[in-house]
Amino acid sequence: MNTTITPNRLTLKLHTDSGHGWLEVPKKEVEALGVKLSRYSYQDKSNFYLEEDCDLRAFLKAYQNKFGGSPTIDFVHQVVGDHPIRSFARVG
Repeated sequence: MNTTITPNRLTLKLHTDSGHGWLEVPKKEVEALGVKLSRYSYQDKSNFYLEEDCDLRAFLKAYQNKFGGSPTIDFVHQVVGDHPIRSFARVG
């Protein structure tokens, strides 16, 4: 069976606080695209939170190259002050 994957097959959440932003992406998606992450991104058990200035762009570029489009991004979680993501484990 041949399955077609559309570019917007993923809907991802963008989290922001007053100083920064992170794209929440399942670990399996980042790993499948072979994106190397910097120490500025965070992680929990099942997701990476890709830092907006470098890692987010690298992920979107790899996604575009593989699928010919971009995932859907929901701007859903804005925090005043420090976001709880800042307390997660850093990548690397």
